[in-house]
Amino acid sequence: MPRKKSDLKQVIMRIPENDWELFKEVTRETGSNASVEIRRFIKQYLAEHTDEIKKIMMKGDKKWKMTNG
Repeated sequence: MPRKKSDLKQVIMRIPENDWELFKEVTRETGSNASVEIRRFIKQYLAEHTDEIKKIMMKGDKKWKMTNG
């Protein structure tokens, strides 16, 4: 099921222009797009850092929740 736009946070990033343009082109060539691949990277990164996530969630500063893909 596709995500609702309201579930997504729009962010601003600073990336070297040439890297960004090449990244967009490569994602298009592989049948994807930059936004999808950045979200995929974030999910993978979070999955690789579950110990840190547990520490953060234990602090209880915010009501963090894990999302489904």
